[in-house]
Amino acid sequence: MAVRKSYIALMLTMAIAPLLIGCGAGRLQPWTPYNYYIYQPHNVPMLRDSMELALDVALAHNYEHGDEVFPIPFPDINTSEIYGLNVNVAGSPIKHLGIMGGYTYYHSDRLKSSATGGPPTITSHIGEVAVGGYIPYAEYMVADFYLGNSLSFMEIIMPNKQAAKINLNKLFMQASIGFSYAPVDLAYTIRLGKASFFNMSHNFTSPEGDYLNRLAITDFIDVLEHSLTVRFGYKHVKVQVQLGGGICPREFESSETHYFLDKNYSCTASLGLHIALGRKYP
Repeated sequence: MAVRKSYIALMLTMAIAPLLIGCGAGRLQPWTPYNYYIYQPHNVPMLRDSMELALDVALAHNYEHGDEVFPIPFPDINTSEIYGLNVNVAGSPIKHLGIMGGYTYYHSDRLKSSATGGPPTITSHIGEVAVGGYIPYAEYMVADFYLGNSLSFMEIIMPNKQAAKINLNKLFMQASIGFSYAPVDLAYTIRLGKASFFNMSHNFTSPEGDYLNRLAITDFIDVLEHSLTVRFGYKHVKVQVQLGGGICPREFESSETHYFLDKNYSCTASLGLHIALGRKYP
């Protein structure tokens, strides 16, 4: 009976998760054709018992294709490709308690937009820590919940030597449901957060500079992220594939222009290796 319940839950997860996975990332309009906020691959350890340790090492690729930018002055089609390296670690010192952390490095010089006069160079460092709990159930299923914080440090350098440093702090709640068996893991993850900017600096001229000044005093931005994680291999070593994205819905106005957060068409895919030490499978 427990095995039957596990397979039923797995089938529901596989049926619903692709419908919920949105290929999206927040992008600020109207002037910037690149991300102020980059999605970080999720840490999905799927811990089951005390003294377990999980490690992920993966390459990430973010592809974004934006609609036309409104309002004028930059009605433009924007495309970006951002590559990164992601390392996640998690452990359980006592049963039902999980601690996890992660680091992601992104770099891109392939962003293309006629609005910028050429491809800018973008470098981003993202780190996060979280604490939470997990509950194994129905023999092969695992549910977990984490509270955490992440910091993002982004540097943008334009061809004309104008530059900006955009730092982002994000508090988040993360919940996952998954199926873990010796040859395969499957998990759907959703993450809700509130992000705020801090210690921003730039030498952009108007209108870009005015826009960044406005961005710096924005209180917070609501963030919704979700991902689907699939692992295959055997027991303690598996290949991991993750597809995910994020949406940042919020609007605000300045005295001159109505700025808004546009939902972008963006997907982040990562491919790497998952190692689970001390894990006992049913």
